[in-house]
Amino acid sequence: MKKLKIYLLLILLSINVSGWAQQLYFNHLSVNNGLSQGVNNCIYRDSKGFVWISSFDGLNRFDGLNCINFRSTVNVNEKNGLTGTLFLNILEDKNSNLWIGSNAGLNLYNRKLDRFQNFRIANSRNDERFYSPFYIDDKNNVWLQSGSSIYIFNPANKTFTFLDNFFSPGNLIVKPWSAGLFQPLQKIFVIYNNLPILWEGQILGEKINWQETKLSVPSTRIITLLQTANTDFWFGTNTGLYLYKKNKQRYCINHFADLEIKNVSTLHLDQNGTLWAGTNQQGIFTIDTASGTVKNQYSHSVYNSYALAGNQIQYIVSDNRGDLWVSVWGKGVDFTSLNRFRFNQNVTKEEADHVGSDNFMRSIIQLNNEFWCATQSSGILVLDENKKIKRSIRAGLPLSIEHLSVDKNNNVWASTFEGLFLMDPITKKGTKLPFNNNGFSPGSDQYNYISSLPNGSMLASTNAGLFIIARINNKYQIRPAKGMFKGKDVFLTTYVDRLNQIYISRAFKGFTVCKFEGDSLVVLKEFPLEATIKCFNESSDSNLWIGSTIGMIRFDKYKLKSEHLYTTADGLSNQYIYGIVSDGRNLWLSTNAGINCFDIRNNAVKTFSAGDGLQSNEYNTYSCYKTNKGEILFGGVNGLNSFYPADFKNNSYPPQLILTGLQINDTTFKPRINPSEIEDLSLEYEQNTVSFQFTVIHFANVDGNTLSYILEGYDKSWIHIASKAQIRFANLPPGHYTLKVRAFNADGIEALKIYSLPLTIEAPWWQSWWFRLLALFILAGLIILVVRNYTNRRLEKQRSELEKTQAIEKERNRISRDMHDDLGSGLTIIAILSEVVKKQLSNPVKAKETLDKIAVSSRDLVDNLQDIIWVLNPQNDTVESLSSYIREYGLKYFEPLSVQLEFDYPELFSNRHLSEEQRRNIFLTVKESFNNIAKYAWCNKVIVEIEETSTGILLSIKDDGKGFDVNKVRLFANGLKNMQHRIEQVGGSYSISSEPGNGTLTEIKI
Repeated sequence: MKKLKIYLLLILLSINVSGWAQQLYFNHLSVNNGLSQGVNNCIYRDSKGFVWISSFDGLNRFDGLNCINFRSTVNVNEKNGLTGTLFLNILEDKNSNLWIGSNAGLNLYNRKLDRFQNFRIANSRNDERFYSPFYIDDKNNVWLQSGSSIYIFNPANKTFTFLDNFFSPGNLIVKPWSAGLFQPLQKIFVIYNNLPILWEGQILGEKINWQETKLSVPSTRIITLLQTANTDFWFGTNTGLYLYKKNKQRYCINHFADLEIKNVSTLHLDQNGTLWAGTNQQGIFTIDTASGTVKNQYSHSVYNSYALAGNQIQYIVSDNRGDLWVSVWGKGVDFTSLNRFRFNQNVTKEEADHVGSDNFMRSIIQLNNEFWCATQSSGILVLDENKKIKRSIRAGLPLSIEHLSVDKNNNVWASTFEGLFLMDPITKKGTKLPFNNNGFSPGSDQYNYISSLPNGSMLASTNAGLFIIARINNKYQIRPAKGMFKGKDVFLTTYVDRLNQIYISRAFKGFTVCKFEGDSLVVLKEFPLEATIKCFNESSDSNLWIGSTIGMIRFDKYKLKSEHLYTTADGLSNQYIYGIVSDGRNLWLSTNAGINCFDIRNNAVKTFSAGDGLQSNEYNTYSCYKTNKGEILFGGVNGLNSFYPADFKNNSYPPQLILTGLQINDTTFKPRINPSEIEDLSLEYEQNTVSFQFTVIHFANVDGNTLSYILEGYDKSWIHIASKAQIRFANLPPGHYTLKVRAFNADGIEALKIYSLPLTIEAPWWQSWWFRLLALFILAGLIILVVRNYTNRRLEKQRSELEKTQAIEKERNRISRDMHDDLGSGLTIIAILSEVVKKQLSNPVKAKETLDKIAVSSRDLVDNLQDIIWVLNPQNDTVESLSSYIREYGLKYFEPLSVQLEFDYPELFSNRHLSEEQRRNIFLTVKESFNNIAKYAWCNKVIVEIEETSTGILLSIKDDGKGFDVNKVRLFANGLKNMQHRIEQVGGSYSISSEPGNGTLTEIKI
């Protein structure tokens, strides 16, 4: 026991109090930004990168940007869906499915189907409805605790196997021991009802053999248990932290400096060998397991929004990417990256309040092993080499200090609006320098800046001119600078480069480059700007870097030429540059939007913000400094940041990229499987506006994660966007595409795989191959029809023209024939009779008879000629014209025969037309019928009737003559046949009916 006390004393003496300087900056996930509840039991990061958080009110999935809540969606008697209100442990199996314990059974999250399913032991007791899985073995079986019982669940056959019951109902802390993940489980260790007894269970098939070990921690409650290598155990108790090796206590840790460690509630060992011990009231302690020493304490602070949200710690876990997750009772989940580069934060509000000072940093200098910091309203703060406040200097000084400077004699100069003060570095007392040059007071003693000149003098900038401070006769004297500046202008920053060129800035007027000739300033070149110059910094080459209110200027000090102005368009987070410090390779810029690291080689910019440990995103003029060891300090409105550029490193862990959302035509698309499991996407032609929501999972700096994408077959180049942005393609034409997406963390490290998704927009049916083939056939058919129709029309036209030519020829032949038959025969008869008359001149009686015959023939010839002319006249092609001509001919023909001729015509004829041949043949047939009546009928009355029908005309001639027997017509009676032939020749029909004594009826149908 004496040895143990000596050992503990050595442990306490070896505690590294300076370890307090190590800082972590926690992000907070609470009910205010998506978490379902402030009390959370388990935090688990799955293989896809999502962080799952179980709570007393639902299950949560967090990706760094969004937190999705899952709550019980089914009745406790149902099996499909998440079941329970209080959720416990979470594990992932070989198939990337999750198993979540709850107060209502064991829940399975099927990742591919994006669904939950619940399993329960039938007829279980109330205390056995709380299922907490603690291991998944090589057969994918789930080992779980339910009440005081231990079970194995087989997912293949969905059965529970009871292993053992731990004596009586009680609180169990169960820890598995195996060679690694998904291995046969060999042992389990149990703490029962917080008693100081360790139960070791040897797994033998479906039995457990228990061995009891009593721990030598009297009057102690065991709250948590952590097993490390072999049989080493860390026990968190109400009286501190205990380490047991091979069942023997090695040491106890229950103090950190003068703080007593109590009620250790949770333990976690990270991959670097650091033990994280959460407590119920004191936040978190970290322990170096190699030495057993407490390194740091992390607790809640009202002064620091990036401190722990509370001090009651429920659960701690880190992953293989160095992300640390902490469940704070009632406050949600805090998380931070252990591998992320962060700035040290010094002179916090809390520290400043302890000494009654503010922490608004106006200027920084180093004097020996101390840092002097000018403040806004509390004089000067003196810090030790670890940036801890040693004292404040206020006596004899104004409370507001504008600028501090150290000359070559280690004297400290303080510029204030109440005069210029010289500080003694030993006594820390300040003396105001008098100004009695002809009673001229520079800007009412308002000093802005002071710098050393090569000759040992000081150059002071005021609100009313430039002044030289020189030591003459062991006294400092202030006199106006000679030469260039005549007016009482507002002068700010001054700087002397390695060429002894002097740069002087004026408020809102740019800057001037000048040099000394004797005791006068001579202007080399003016650079007027509607901006204020804040700082100058010289790099090893020809460049001078100038910070201004409009960006950073790269200036060639040899050519005296401004080469480039860097702004937000070049990647800067802000154009208001307060300070510039060079580390040889990079420029570090303090701005109104954090700190920028500017790579001189390629002009690449990396931005740091408050989440990276900055005192805030806003800094101050003149408040930057680089020590001779290379440490850089920046002062701002809430303290001081310090860092070594050599410690700056990129987070080498690549991000993970997940497709988490899909929209079709701007409407959420819910496939049958998890969107992240989709391997290809085929859409209809009208589903051609597609949006993808990707999540870049990398928790070190969520806002700095980015995406690049290209839709092959559509985009011409890669497009870069923020990780929060949605990828949307509108009105994609039908075709085959491939979406490729690359993810980058804030340090530019790319994800291991490029996401690739084949995307097809199907063509509409009228653009499909079968429709095109069908259209081709139809087009070919149409072409054939058109060609055939054209050919037929040409043939028809040719046929019509041929028929017309033939008709004309036929008509000519007919006219020729008629002329020959009617006129020719008549003329022949006249000619013959004329010769006869010549011979009968001696016989007047016979000559007269012959002349009478010549007269009759002449009249017949004239009538025939009229008939021919009437037929040839196209104006006579109507039925009405034909009817009139028949009437005129009939009346004239029957007039000398004392035969009564009647006509039965329609009151109004239609405009129906008849062809020339139809009119001729009808008229000749009527004429022949009249002739037959006159010769053979011996009638008193003849009736001619014409009737128009829908299909043509009907012409009938009826007489009341003696009639005849149509069956006894002479064999060679060609007259009737000729008439029938004439009518049929023009597409009509001819009929004649007669009986002896009953007259004759002739009908012509056309």
